[in-house]
Amino acid sequence: VIGNPHPKIYGGFNTKISYDRFSLDLGFDFAGGHDVLNLDRMMQENVSGTGNITRSAYDRAKFVSGKQLPSYAGFGANGLDLISDRYVEKGDYVRLANITLSYDVPVERIKWMRTMSVYFNVYNALVFTSYDGWNPEVNSFGVDNLRSGIAYGAHPDTRRFTLGIPTTF
Repeated sequence: VIGNPHPKIYGGFNTKISYDRFSLDLGFDFAGGHDVLNLDRMMQENVSGTGNITRSAYDRAKFVSGKQLPSYAGFGANGLDLISDRYVEKGDYVRLANITLSYDVPVERIKWMRTMSVYFNVYNALVFTSYDGWNPEVNSFGVDNLRSGIAYGAHPDTRRFTLGIPTTF
């Protein structure tokens, strides 16, 4: 056993700050105490010659005056695609999941309109984590319980921007 993909703690909280006609809503979520097997990083650091690698992996695998740099595999090394605890990372994160700034437009003088507001929302604004991959909240293999906590080609949640003008007539 080289890691546990199940968080020991997870949750979220929201807060709302209002002043005059403005309001700011913030929504956070978090998880901690779990591990992620970063297979994406394993593939990007594999210098055995079977695929593309990152620049840092290339630089580490260079030879200096005929000798390999210490503790790093050289080009063409075998066994670099074997899973090990080297690619297990902490999956702890705190995400600023939602930011909404809104303004209630004064419509008292407009007879045919009762309310109107304007808001701007950002979803998936920031993620604070030490995880090296795209998203510490991985779901590469869906509902397969035997392969949870593995990051392999899963695209992260997109950051979305929304502008809205809710109106009541």
